[in-house]
Amino acid sequence: MKGQKNLSSMFISLPTKHMEQKQKELRIKLTKAAIIAIAIMIMLVWLNSLLPTPEPEFKQELEKLRLEQVQYDVIEAHAKEEWKEAKQRLDEAEQTAKDARGELTTLENRIESLVANKDDFMPLREE
Repeated sequence: MKGQKNLSSMFISLPTKHMEQKQKELRIKLTKAAIIAIAIMIMLVWLNSLLPTPEPEFKQELEKLRLEQVQYDVIEAHAKEEWKEAKQRLDEAEQTAKDARGELTTLENRIESLVANKDDFMPLREE
């Protein structure tokens, strides 16, 4: 029986030792994986720090675009004002042209009337 106990304890201790060995190997693998992951993170942070930060460039570009927009707005405002003035001058010119046509029509009518009635104004010549 002693042989059987020894043999059974051997079978029981064999899987336990095997399990302990596997656990040690897994711990070592997990530790290595964690170290590699940390190293990769550190490298990514370091690489990211090497990249230029585009923020100042974008701010400058945005400021430049805002200035251009202000300039366009000023130009547009001036153009609208000039357009209003030109429209007003055109309206005044059209009104003057209408008034002149009216005066011309009046003068034409007076001339036609005078021509039609010329005999009334001219003394008759009798020879």
